[in-house]
Order: sequence, then C-alpha cells, then structure tokens
Amino acid sequence: MLNFKKVFVTSVACLAFTLPAEAGFVLDTFTYTPPIELKVVAGTGDTDVDTGNYDLVGLAPSVISVTADYALTDVSDCASPNFCVPNNDTDASSFNINNGLLSFSEAGAVANAELNINWSGTFDAAFGPFAAGDPAILDFTLGGDPSASLYFDVLALTGGVGAFSIDLIFTDISLATSIGQVLVGVSDAGTTVLYALSNLVGTADLSKVLSVNADIASANGDTSFLLGEVGVVPEPSSLALLGLGLLSLGLRARKKSV
Repeated sequence: MLNFKKVFVTSVACLAFTLPAEAGFVLDTFTYTPPIELKVVAGTGDTDVDTGNYDLVGLAPSVISVTADYALTDVSDCASPNFCVPNNDTDASSFNINNGLLSFSEAGAVANAELNINWSGTFDAAFGPFAAGDPAILDFTLGGDPSASLYFDVLALTGGVGAFSIDLIFTDISLATSIGQVLVGVSDAGTTVLYALSNLVGTADLSKVLSVNADIASANGDTSFLLGEVGVVPEPSSLALLGLGLLSLGLRARKKSV
C-alpha cells in the first residue's frame, strides 16, 4: 500500500528541484542606498527626483546584468496659480521608507506625474543560446515558455479610484514592439499584481528583448504607493504550486475518511 506521506514529501522534493529550472527572474528589488523615493509637489513645478542608472540584483540565466533607468516627470496641469497651492502628502508620512522599496507620492489632488522606468540587459553568450556579438538582450520567454507573467509587488497604495496604470513597451533587437497596460487599484494594496505577457499586443520577440519600459501614471492625483519588487514568473511554477496544494487537500480528505 502506498505511503501517502512519503508521496507528499517526494512531491515537495521534486518541486524544489524542478522549480529553479522554471524560476522567474527579478527585474528590480529596489535595494539601493539611499532608497529611491520619488515625490511630486502639485503646482510648483518642482520634483524631488532620484534618477540614474542602477545595476540590479535580480538576474536571469541568460543575463549577467540588468540596468534600470529612472526618470520622474512633473506634468501638473493647473488652471491658475491660485489652484496650485502645494499640499503636504499625509499619506507619504505613514510610509516607512527602507532599502528594498520604491516609494512614489503625489502631494495634493491636483498633482499629476509620470514615473518612467526602463530596464535593459547585458547579454553573455556563455549563459544563453545566442551567438557572441549579439546586442544586450533580456529573455522573457523563460526557457521558451510563452505564458510568463510580469509581476508587481504592491506593498501599499493610497489614492483615488484606479490609483495608477502601468503602460508597458517591450522592444526587441529588431526594434519591433509589443505593448500592454496594467491597471492597479486601491484594492490591490498588499498584493502581487500579475500581467500575463500573452496579453501583449505587437510583434516583439520576447526571447530577444532589448529593453522594457514601464510608464507609471496616476489616475486622479494624490496617489502614493510602495513597490517591493518587479519581476517575471512562469505559469508552470504557479500550476505546480497549485497542484501541490490540491495534493495536500486530497491527503487531508483521505485521512478524514479513514
């Protein structure tokens, strides 16, 4: 007779061995010193911006380095200076800004800004199937899997309905593009928001991506959020974890029936 406890443990062990082969990679964990904190002050035209190039911690098997370029644009549109009095953003004061977080805040309901993030990679022929001399690329197919998802770890979020949107542009080495949009609402705070790359529209080769651009814009102003991590995860890993959960459920049901 089968020992279901051994079967369960073996399944866990097998999962542990198989997941790394299908593991996603992290585009950014925001582990910079000082932390990246972006703030827009409504109506003044001033921005408190941390911009520049950063080497990222998260790596894919075919990528030896990834660089993110951050730029915050103040696009406040005020009808009159009388309606553009700077506001203190009380939401931002409640955020605990530490390493490993990206903090963004707009002070005042009339504030409106766009955070533009561009990721690019440096290719190493020793880690991938492409010939030496190829340009910098990122492989978003994760071993040929077309059903990978981009994820955004939203730790905290305050703002109006439809707090912010993320417009994505993937550009491959032939300069072909694919685009998509991620909508993040207040109810998504404290969750990981997934966007399936199969929803992208365009002709970019996701195995040879030159860069991916994320343009983050708020819907209503006076929006603040914290991102803990951005990366890519393949669907097979999620399905494997789901299968493991169903196996555990089956074992519990069997135990009750004995």
